[in-house]
Amino acid sequence: SHSAGYALVAYQTAWLKRHYPAEFLAASLTSEMADKDRVMILQAESRRLGIRVLAPDVNLSEERFSVQEGSIRFGLEAVKGVGHAAVEAILLAREGRPFTSLFDFAERVDSSRVNRKCVENLVMAGALDSLGGHRAQQLESIGIAMEWAARVRKERSMGQTSLFGAGEANQAQPAHPSLAESSEWPQGELLRCEKEAIGFYVSGHPLDEYRRLLDRMGVVPVHALEAIRDNEPILAAGLPTQVRRSVDKRGQAIAFMVLEDFTGTVECMVFSDAYQDCDRHLDGEKPLLLRGRISTREDQKPKLRIEEAKPLSDLQEGGQLTLHLALPGSAGDDLLDTLRAIFDRHPGPSPVWVHVDHAGVEGVQIRLKGNRVAPSPSLLDALQHRLGEGAIRLTIGEPRGARSQQIFV
Repeated sequence: SHSAGYALVAYQTAWLKRHYPAEFLAASLTSEMADKDRVMILQAESRRLGIRVLAPDVNLSEERFSVQEGSIRFGLEAVKGVGHAAVEAILLAREGRPFTSLFDFAERVDSSRVNRKCVENLVMAGALDSLGGHRAQQLESIGIAMEWAARVRKERSMGQTSLFGAGEANQAQPAHPSLAESSEWPQGELLRCEKEAIGFYVSGHPLDEYRRLLDRMGVVPVHALEAIRDNEPILAAGLPTQVRRSVDKRGQAIAFMVLEDFTGTVECMVFSDAYQDCDRHLDGEKPLLLRGRISTREDQKPKLRIEEAKPLSDLQEGGQLTLHLALPGSAGDDLLDTLRAIFDRHPGPSPVWVHVDHAGVEGVQIRLKGNRVAPSPSLLDALQHRLGEGAIRLTIGEPRGARSQQIFV
């Protein structure tokens, strides 16, 4: 029966996912490649399982996603502008021995199927990282490499070796020029180019430096928004993209945009009551923290109605975050001395609140005088190591009457 067939497929899928998670995720990534949100969710799931997702590599990648030594490798066909014919030419050229440099690559691949734009996208995607030099150098050197490779092929086709010196060995491996001198891209530029070439961040993510903060602020990841009820207030964080401004029926300014985080994208609306305060942050490249409400309709993906937007860097550096620590009533002087030493190593603008027996009715909240900290990843790591993850929270601003149980939910 159909139901028995579906049950068998479901069982086989669950078995594969449990026993061969990397293989399952690689196959899923290949089948879902056209769905950007699904790929981002699968990347996040891979990260959760401790399975690395690696950038494409002209020496190691297959046409599609593959598993290599427990990690998942992007396929070459995932790179924009690199179609089946180009991938076939690369795989054919590397048979027998790997590419050793950008010049070796340019010489050996079929230039009629792997054109300059194709090579540029491969460089920006990190697919030539193993060939020496950094991506900025490689990008600057593509023209030099392709001209040199064309000259080598022409000389060989004419049976001439004088340009490179006599001898069979020199004919097989002619000396190539050096890579162009160029400053290495900063991490932000590297990630931007990677995103342009593949459609995804692979080597890192602009939110990476804020990951620990977001985890302790109760920020809801995009892929979890479907579980939130309509009009529920939430915190979200990510990069604003595809910003479009308009006016409402009353002629007042409004905006629409797409927010992207580690796990997917969500459409956002900024209505006139929030537009003036939010608008200046929407076109920047800084990750934002957004306060808003979920808007859901049947048969539609949830959207986010934004009420407030702040750059995450401003929150972290401007003292707008408050650090909360949950301590047991039995905490002794040794623990308190350890915490003071940690605070002293991480001075900054953020106040610290201690919640003693926070889960109890008679719990106490204490604002520490003379201790302000920088809520950096290193501080949070040190506190987590001493107190455990569940004992650390961050809020925007100070509690103002909030009970400890509301902060440590």
